[in-house]
Amino acid sequence: MNKFAQTCCLFLMLFVSSSSHATLITDSSLITSDHYVSVGSLDFAWASPVNVEYWDDYNQLYAPTIHEGWDYATSEELEILFENVTLADFYISDGVYRNAAKFWNSYFEDVVLRFTVGGVEYVDISNLDNFTNKQVKSFWTVGDMDTFGSDFETFYVRRNNQGGGGSVDVPEPTTVMIFGFGLIALALRKKFL
Repeated sequence: MNKFAQTCCLFLMLFVSSSSHATLITDSSLITSDHYVSVGSLDFAWASPVNVEYWDDYNQLYAPTIHEGWDYATSEELEILFENVTLADFYISDGVYRNAAKFWNSYFEDVVLRFTVGGVEYVDISNLDNFTNKQVKSFWTVGDMDTFGSDFETFYVRRNNQGGGGSVDVPEPTTVMIFGFGLIALALRKKFL
């Protein structure tokens, strides 16, 4: 009887676990409030220090839709950005600015460009001036760095119509059920041995 109960529990656990489905976790979950600035129901992400699809052979700028919920900002939304946000709103500390460049660029990881030449580190903050001078676009130029647009910053937007509600992690019912069957199997094993 003991062996039969163990076999039934094992078969049931394997059968149930084969029907469970997990959702794909994307990098979108890593885009937190540390990477964007919110104005009302709009989240603005400083997505790139350039506004062209290909910047030389180094960088490719991706469309906002590769991350769930993000989109190109309309000209009206960019006006809302400039009416309500200053460069100080992006400043975190020690020359670090709130941005999401690493989520939409193949090479750039920041809007403040840092590079080393001959052992000397250089910091290029001209992109900050681009924001201050309203050299910002959302729809980027298709082409390479020689096209008009490489002197503009790229901003993407997320429209949050739920009033700031975020997602909540909820365990899958089948995962909880499998865990419960495992506990039952362990309890039965101890009882019948």
